[in-house]
Amino acid sequence: MLAVSVPFKAARLMGLLITLVGLLAGTSQAQSQRDYTYDALGNRVAATNQVRFTAADAFSIQPRRALVGDAVNIYGRNFPFAAPGTVAVTVAGQAAAITSVAPNVISFTMPTVVSGGQVIVTIAGGTPLVAGVLEFEGITIAPQTVAVDYGDQVQYSAQVTGGSQTVTWKVNGVAGGNASVGTISSTGLYTAPAGAAAAEFPFVVSATSSRIDSVAYALVTPLCSGSSTIQPGVILDGSFAAPFERDCYDFNAQAGDEYFVAYFGQSTASKLRIRDPDGFTLGVVSNGGVLQLGPLTVTETGSFRVEVEATASSTGDYKLWLIKDGALPRGVWVFPGSGSWSEAAKWSGGVVPTSDDDVRILPLPGSVVVTHSAGTSRCSTLDCSEQLTVSGGALTVRGQVHSETLAVSGGALTALNQLSASSLTVSGGTLAVDGGARVSVSYSQSGGAVVGSGELALAGSVAWSGGSMGGTGKTTIANTGVVTITGGVTVARTFENGGTTTFAGGNVGSWVLSSAVFRNLPGGVYNHNNTFSHGISASGSGSAFENQGTFNKVGTAGAPLNVPLNNAGSLNVSAGTLTLASFVQASANAVVALGGGSISAPSGLSVAQGSLRGFGTITGNVTNNGTLEPGIGGAGTLTITGTYTQGASGVMNVEIGGTAQGAQFDRLTVSGAATLGGTLNIQLINGFQPTSGSFAILGHASRTGTFATVNGTTIGNGFSFAPNYTSNTQTALDVQ
Repeated sequence: MLAVSVPFKAARLMGLLITLVGLLAGTSQAQSQRDYTYDALGNRVAATNQVRFTAADAFSIQPRRALVGDAVNIYGRNFPFAAPGTVAVTVAGQAAAITSVAPNVISFTMPTVVSGGQVIVTIAGGTPLVAGVLEFEGITIAPQTVAVDYGDQVQYSAQVTGGSQTVTWKVNGVAGGNASVGTISSTGLYTAPAGAAAAEFPFVVSATSSRIDSVAYALVTPLCSGSSTIQPGVILDGSFAAPFERDCYDFNAQAGDEYFVAYFGQSTASKLRIRDPDGFTLGVVSNGGVLQLGPLTVTETGSFRVEVEATASSTGDYKLWLIKDGALPRGVWVFPGSGSWSEAAKWSGGVVPTSDDDVRILPLPGSVVVTHSAGTSRCSTLDCSEQLTVSGGALTVRGQVHSETLAVSGGALTALNQLSASSLTVSGGTLAVDGGARVSVSYSQSGGAVVGSGELALAGSVAWSGGSMGGTGKTTIANTGVVTITGGVTVARTFENGGTTTFAGGNVGSWVLSSAVFRNLPGGVYNHNNTFSHGISASGSGSAFENQGTFNKVGTAGAPLNVPLNNAGSLNVSAGTLTLASFVQASANAVVALGGGSISAPSGLSVAQGSLRGFGTITGNVTNNGTLEPGIGGAGTLTITGTYTQGASGVMNVEIGGTAQGAQFDRLTVSGAATLGGTLNIQLINGFQPTSGSFAILGHASRTGTFATVNGTTIGNGFSFAPNYTSNTQTALDVQ
């Protein structure tokens, strides 16, 4: 076929190239061209034949054998170099990464195949071209990545393609490894190093084939006993439960971020480190109860890890603090031991805390005491996981105070906000709790003064042997509180007992209510237990003991209660003598019970409501407008050394179960005059039904009046009781 774009003759005259094109057979879709060349006069001077390809083709690959990651070239023609994204290459069906495309060559990187396979080139819209067969040559090692603990064993295997299966095993480049990076046998059995001898993870296990001059690598990373996340700025609580335990904490970081991490432990940590996203160590510090690392600037974006390791023997709690864009803030005690508050070098930044600083004394190894002994100090908040002792000077905290162990032996500690402590000891100086204070485990006071407008709430054991509690606030004892007062103390504020408070007495002396109220709450128990004649004294005005719970007088000695006692609960006197300065009982549920002890009431005993019962002696005049019952749980004798007056609302209950006075039937013995009124209730007990006799239920020096109402006179079988008032010395019940 003749193809011309201008008249043939004219073309000859112009010396143009005329091309004859014919289609040649072949898979490459080539076209055959015959080219003619003419001179300016139109004479043909030359004729040539060419083959021009219009589609891509692939002829060969080089090299024929390659390792993973090697550069491989495909040679051919008409590759779309202007559109390299339209080209794809696979080796044994696995996609390869193309590095460049030129008209006659395509370059790619050998993918991670473990055997040979066809190399196929695919151009978008075209037929896949087989460039040839590529053989894999090299070593593979398994497992590729493994996490181990100290002393763990891992069995590795190596597969060699293109050479002998014999390999040389190394750890961190050392044939057979060593004690610090772990050892590996000729058969690939790897043993991780022992904790004490270990170098820094990760370790690299390699297998080398001299036959094909190839090496394969595997990574050994540390095994975490536990893994969680950690947020910058948050102090995290952790604990080592076993030797060599490794705790891991992950956090996300951006390239350019700066981080600082601090460890504060009850036990020594063997390692504190930060790892990058590939598991390699960015920084590490060793062996301490306080460890600080950084600041470190990360150079990539990804997930980083903080690791802490226990030593071979240490276990216990710790705190971990990750800080972004800075180091420890001011006010952190960084010295791993005891010391003085005023020593700047023991604080973060080398500066003693000031009024704007949040003071933190984190858990430290051993027994650590931070002592404030002089000067005037202020801080914003105080969080102490060790012991803080104020022995002198003045320390004021504007915000919250928390201390595991807090002691005031001198000077002054002022908590303007809430104070909490597991253990609080006051032996001198002044503790001001204007914002209130709560002690959960133990409180001890042998001296000094507690003052302030806040509440001192005590929930554990309380040992109080000296000093005072005053101010406009109050002290409360929770139902779990157990208080022991051994004398020589002063209560100058409201004291409310909801737990168990015992005055142990001894020879120390009485304790004092100074214009204050001691309130024994419902459910509270107050034990007045002493072997010496000490009790409660009063100073100032307005002091009172309000009993809404249980008041027990125990111990053989007398115990004066030289403050008014207002009883709305149970007053039990089982031993010794309880001396009452004044007594009022105006609650219907209140009880005074004598169980063998005595009550001395120089100002009289007034029972407006409730009951008075038991056996023993009351010294003083008794007025009963409630209920009087001689005996407890059976017949008994109640003795009043003084007068007895029973008002119109008063009730006397007597039980009759036999003829023995005080043993089988109740008796009230009054040394002075008896003035009777109100009601007498008679009850037969023990199945007793008398048919004769007289029962002297009341003895007195003289008598005025009679019972207005007598209940229970009917005995049965036609017999009954009749009150007999004929004698001045006794009132009896006669059987008729």
